Formats: sequence, structure tokens, C-alpha cells
Amino acid sequence: MLVITAGFADALRIAYPGPPRISDRQISGLSCCYSRVIEADERIGAHGEVIRRLDEAAVEHDLQAAYADGFRSVAVVCMHGYRYPDMNG
Repeated sequence: MLVITAGFADALRIAYPGPPRISDRQISGLSCCYSRVIEADERIGAHGEVIRRLDEAAVEHDLQAAYADGFRSVAVVCMHGYRYPDMNG
């Protein structure tokens, strides 16, 4: 499962849009390492400003639903989160 900044749910799928070789006649979809996406309503600007504070209640609700459906691991990707890890915590 993937939790990602709202608006970027397809970012990892779009990252690899073409076939590995231009001569390939058939393009098969790339397998993805996650089967569910939760879009977190949050946004931190490039300079650390809080543009939209994380909606913790909404994310908690979505994570609880995913847990009830059997998910036990998650990757979290928040825009500029690597630069400002304490901004939404």
C-alpha cells in the first residue's frame, strides 16, 4: 500500500510510461509494488512552509480501513517530506 500526497496517486505509474525498447511490438504494463493508494491531504512547500496541514483524521480512517482489508505494510511519500520531516508530525 502507498500513502502519498494528494494529487500524486499515479506518479509512480507515470514515471515509466514507455516500453523498455522502442522496437518492442507489445507494451505490457509494469508491475507495481503496491495495490492500494491513499492520498494524504497535505502539502509542504519547497521552502518548508505548510501549505496544507495533514488531515490526520482522514488518513487514520483510510489506514484503518486498509488494515481491516488485510494490509500490513505501507510506504509513505509526502512532497518535500525528505527535506522537512518534522513539519507534519
